Amino acid sequence: SSDLAPCINLKSWVQTLRPLTSKIKPLGPRDVLPNNRQLYEIILTYNFHQPKSGEVTPSCPLLCDLLYESEFDSQLWIIFDQNKRQMGSGDAYPHQYSVKLEKGDYTIRLQIRHEQMSELDRLKDLPFIVAHRMTSTLSLDVYESHSVALLGKKKVNSSTLPPKHSQPFFVTMLPDDKIPKGAGPGCYLAGSLTLSKTEMGKKAGQSAAKRQKKLKKDVVSVHYHLVPSPTKPKNGSKEKEKDTDKEKDIKEEFADALRDLKIQWMAKLDTSDLYNELKEAYPNHLPLYLARLQQLDSEKERMTRLKEIIEASNEVMSRIDQTALAVYAAMKTDPRPDAATIKNDMDKQKTTLIDALCRKGCALADKVIQFQVQDGAASTITDDDQESDFDALTDTFWETAKWTDVSDAKVLPFAYKHALASKMYGRGLKFATKLVEEKPTKENWKNCIQLMKFLGWSHCASFSENWLPVMFPPDYSVF
Repeated sequence: SSDLAPCINLKSWVQTLRPLTSKIKPLGPRDVLPNNRQLYEIILTYNFHQPKSGEVTPSCPLLCDLLYESEFDSQLWIIFDQNKRQMGSGDAYPHQYSVKLEKGDYTIRLQIRHEQMSELDRLKDLPFIVAHRMTSTLSLDVYESHSVALLGKKKVNSSTLPPKHSQPFFVTMLPDDKIPKGAGPGCYLAGSLTLSKTEMGKKAGQSAAKRQKKLKKDVVSVHYHLVPSPTKPKNGSKEKEKDTDKEKDIKEEFADALRDLKIQWMAKLDTSDLYNELKEAYPNHLPLYLARLQQLDSEKERMTRLKEIIEASNEVMSRIDQTALAVYAAMKTDPRPDAATIKNDMDKQKTTLIDALCRKGCALADKVIQFQVQDGAASTITDDDQESDFDALTDTFWETAKWTDVSDAKVLPFAYKHALASKMYGRGLKFATKLVEEKPTKENWKNCIQLMKFLGWSHCASFSENWLPVMFPPDYSVF
């Protein structure tokens, strides 16, 4: 007889990727085989997002674990971050090449070689998988009978199985709140099933797996495929009931849809005619003024339109009842039946208000910095207009601090510019460093270097400047 204690542990979640681009080209003169047989390569590009820092194991299921017996000449992959910096590489044996990655977006380039272009062309849509190791192992509940599993009663702890007998076990679903962040339909959780209760039995199972040349040494591998998560009402459960009781007129629905479409197209058109037309028709529609602000703030000639950005920000803020918003924020519980709908509306208004304050603050800071550069960076602003701009900048900063933490990711660009305009370079470097941690772009690093120079930290500035070509290579490294 054998003592059994069935246990299913899931250790990683796996996502399948499809290539965004594929390119086939002949290789150089060193890659010509005897009898002038030319070798070709296909480079497939995949993108994926790492939800949080952790270990990943990329692999190509069609070709992995094949080397000399493979029909293709070679397979190599390289992972790059969003700045084209190489993070890791590997070949046919994925279990040997795990890479630790921080949160962010990454690109994988896979190279496969063959002497026939037609064979490579067949691989232009080749799937690729990335296994993300989970920080904590997930366990599935195991039951002895179907009825007990349905009711979710007593789980299996241990049982004794006589020789030549079989015992079915039943496994239930994983709760939705335990699904790792970033995993969704099309992904699966990977792990193993162990049956033996004793450590000796587990070791015997692993030895058998080794003899069978199973690289993962699991007794039985388990794949748990994910399904779409349950749908939840967006604005409270009673929203749909209200919609059915009071149906919108079809013409009114069409007018609203047309208005929203025009607002979406505002940012794509250089003219202000569409905005003026919508402003006359919908003078109190808040998303219209927010779209206008975002349009002005994202223009190429933004520095010439700072005054318009400030005015647009004021337009947005004037249409938000800040007193009502502050009263709602002070409430601990909301007993009203439509509390979920009200919360959703208030959250949107708060987000819009903070966005408008930050954009206004950035525009005011740019105006002050522009004046300082032109006038030789005087310690005190004597011009009345510029002094009023600086006062408005300070007021906007403290107003923003009332609604959110200045270290919040959305507020950091404004907090950095406010410190720069106020000549608080140490404080500015603190915010600039946080910006680099949030978005490690070349522009953010240059802002840090600029502040180091203002502080007289020439050694830090030169060290960081020397590292820029390494951190931000001009192109992907070659295979």
